[in-house]
Amino acid sequence: MRLAFVVPGPPVPSERVRKVPFRKRNGKLGIRGFTPPRSVEYMQRVEAFARSAMQQTPAWRAIAEGKEPLRVHLHFVRAKWLGDLDNLQKSAIDGLQKAGVLTNDNRIVQILASVHTDKTAKHRTEIILERATRKQPGALWKTLAILHGWTPPKGIAA
Repeated sequence: MRLAFVVPGPPVPSERVRKVPFRKRNGKLGIRGFTPPRSVEYMQRVEAFARSAMQQTPAWRAIAEGKEPLRVHLHFVRAKWLGDLDNLQKSAIDGLQKAGVLTNDNRIVQILASVHTDKTAKHRTEIILERATRKQPGALWKTLAILHGWTPPKGIAA
């Protein structure tokens, strides 16, 4: 079972929360934080397309409300080099969570993500969610060690 959809428009990286001072009713100074509007708009766009995809794939609701581990494929197509991959992932996954496509992002056990920068391509975010049914391989360091014939340093269990 897969949930796949495309979010048109340029992908927007998750931006840091902005903090602004304000005066409280008691006259003391406080700090209020807000997410920049560009990030909020993008997350809302992801949320809207995710909800639409869920309506077209009713069987996904049971997976969304379950506890199974999930794999997420994210492909970002953008016009210019703006933001890094981990911030692009964060804004997309936050939008998915707000849409109810997954109840908690701690269920994601694997993310396959890529970025393509091209001024002539249609800007978009391609998203696929699926069950992570395949058993995950052992630790990467161990696989590489076996492949290259390395031995762990003394005191580290293999």
